[in-house]
Amino acid sequence: MWTADRAFVGVVAGAEKSFAAGDDITEAEAKELGLKGKPGLATPQTKKDAKDGSATSQA
Repeated sequence: MWTADRAFVGVVAGAEKSFAAGDDITEAEAKELGLKGKPGLATPQTKKDAKDGSATSQA
């Protein structure tokens, strides 16, 4: 699971999808969007963050 750091629009499954700061992004969406190579768009949540809901955005 990832958390959007800022608002952006990406293409997921051939359709545009808007993300707002703080939105959750699934692993499948993150992979399709190539988020690992695009710092500043989203931050991966650690397993602890995902479990207790304490993930924070660095926007």
